[in-house]
Amino acid sequence: MSLPHDPFDPALDAALDVALAQALKAPPVSPTLQASVWQRIAMEQAQELATRKAAAEAEWQMASQQLDEQKVQMTRDTLAMVLGLAFTAGTVVATLGPAVMANTNWIDPGAQGVVLPGLAVLVGMTAGALVWIERLGWPRWLRLG
Repeated sequence: MSLPHDPFDPALDAALDVALAQALKAPPVSPTLQASVWQRIAMEQAQELATRKAAAEAEWQMASQQLDEQKVQMTRDTLAMVLGLAFTAGTVVATLGPAVMANTNWIDPGAQGVVLPGLAVLVGMTAGALVWIERLGWPRWLRLG
């Protein structure tokens, strides 16, 4: 027996499909089977979705908690830095201020007891505020817009 010239003959393929369909009959399927299969598929998809949602929520909760802890730590570190810088700047002004003011004529010597501590506080608070703004941004009540 010889093979036909074109092994992929559409007419031959159609005839083979018909013969195969007659030789292999599909068993009867009850209408409830198809409905129960689709119901099972839908139920498994819903369970998978619920599982993924629970995992995503747990991951989000953990990430949120870590961010909150990092924010608290950063705020504490910044506050410690601000206080340290403010006291250091105030101490420098309080230490060097009298020597500088002794050589100037623009402040009355009797007023130095008021001006010097005020200047120390002003320099310390300004330095502390600049560090705070650099690390954490402007306070909400000072933000424009």
